[in-house]
Amino acid sequence: MTIRDVRTFVMPGACFVQVTASNGVTGWGECDADNPPLMAAFVEHSLKRHVLGQDPWDSARLWDAMFFGNHDHGPGAAAAGCSRTLIMAILLMVAVV
Repeated sequence: MTIRDVRTFVMPGACFVQVTASNGVTGWGECDADNPPLMAAFVEHSLKRHVLGQDPWDSARLWDAMFFGNHDHGPGAAAAGCSRTLIMAILLMVAVV
């Protein structure tokens, strides 16, 4: 099983993330609500590339890749908050399997 897709859904005051595995199982997470369009863009353009095609069971390595792979964006909560959201969605996804 690998991560096949990551999609974001922006709503007033919320950004939801859906992670889909190669077997069709999905997991959901919610980003911090400070700036939902910014959070969605960060997931789509900075984090998604670190998890596509990867093993969802290796959550520690995925966290390191997302968080430290985007450390050059500077300090701030966006990397940690969005990475946490993706990890939660991934963990919910693998809990079903």
